[in-house]
Amino acid sequence: MAMYLGSNLITGSGSVSGQTNGWYWIKYSNGTAECFKKFVFTESINNITTNGYRSKTIDLGAYPIEFVEVPVVVLNSYCDYKYSDAIGEQFIFNTQTDKPTLTSCGKIIFFCFRQSSDRVITLDVVVKGIWKEI
Repeated sequence: MAMYLGSNLITGSGSVSGQTNGWYWIKYSNGTAECFKKFVFTESINNITTNGYRSKTIDLGAYPIEFVEVPVVVLNSYCDYKYSDAIGEQFIFNTQTDKPTLTSCGKIIFFCFRQSSDRVITLDVVVKGIWKEI
């Protein structure tokens, strides 16, 4: 796996990398590829559910490169702790509502135990898959 340092990608020999629409990507000569993107959302989490509140559905859009198999998509979400003045408010998690495809990360919803408006949420997305058959 390549190291990701801010806007710099450190890759090995036989690879090519680039940046497209906020995504950083690497294609390796062995046919694998990785993509990285940090999304920052300002969301209201105020739709009531059985165990808390949820945001609207958010479409994460297309990958910056094409894959020949559906890649693995790893999501990690967290919120700015300056908005976390109450127990349970710092806990934010996400779930995918549409599965990843060959071209798209799918859609997600954020959940929280407390209702909140204009919550700043950061979502790190890492995608790894096959971009060419060897």
